[in-house]
Amino acid sequence: MKRLLVDAISELEPGKRVVAVKDLSATEDYANDAFPRGGWIPNSILVEIIVQVASLFMGASHNFRFKAVPILLTTVSFHGVLRPGARLTVVEHVVSLEDHVAVMRAAGMSEGQKVVEAEFVMGFGSAEGTWALPANQALQRRYLEAALGRSAE
Repeated sequence: MKRLLVDAISELEPGKRVVAVKDLSATEDYANDAFPRGGWIPNSILVEIIVQVASLFMGASHNFRFKAVPILLTTVSFHGVLRPGARLTVVEHVVSLEDHVAVMRAAGMSEGQKVVEAEFVMGFGSAEGTWALPANQALQRRYLEAALGRSAE
């Protein structure tokens, strides 16, 4: 995660379910030149938010001993567009969990309407391994604590 796209985690049941929130703004630096007048949030940003929620969730579910990264996007469907200023609420749950993979299902909602839904596979590796994304346990814990609205211990 180069840029944390999760503003808050409102519910967390380790290994089962997570609910997270992202307020989408045209003023964030990733949005530079992405939103023409009357523009919309790119679908790729919505998928990245879903994956980041899953990564934080799975890390927390395993006490950050493992780093979870997406390895397969099985299905994704988009139901309309989000404009800057919208709030996205992401609800994810574990469909199945094995030693090194988890199948996840997610739905993104805005103003009571489903905007995106996806099913995907997260793979686990050592938190001390050579992942392309930051795998530092302290950094992962700090991200999670910040998303939960708590200060890191």
